[in-house]
Amino acid sequence: MKNKLIYIVDDSIIIQELLSLTFAQLDHVEVKKFSTGEDMVSAIGDEEPDLFILDYFLDSKDADVYNGRDLINILKNQHKKGKIIMLSSLEDKVEIESLICLGVEKFIDKNIGNVVDGVKTEALRLLQAV
Repeated sequence: MKNKLIYIVDDSIIIQELLSLTFAQLDHVEVKKFSTGEDMVSAIGDEEPDLFILDYFLDSKDADVYNGRDLINILKNQHKKGKIIMLSSLEDKVEIESLICLGVEKFIDKNIGNVVDGVKTEALRLLQAV
């Protein structure tokens, strides 16, 4: 069985580690973690991740860094086919709907409940479809 590749892009090292540890318990899953969108874009090359878990707000000292929406557009331009889960505390319902229209499979609010369990449930569902 081919390993499923998951890219996690979140500026929170805690979120990265919690998600990575959660997926490490699963067979045939490889996880790559990135703190910035720029790091992910530099690393992706010809890889075809099965799933992207993206934070919408990627904090940085530089105001011109990629956010989650930028990454979705870059992935589309590179013809990447992986499913997308968006994590965020974003409350703008119009923007959330816009992200879903762009291809986000699931939007998970970081402010509600157990984010890790929510991501794991959705990731398993989406990976079965790949």
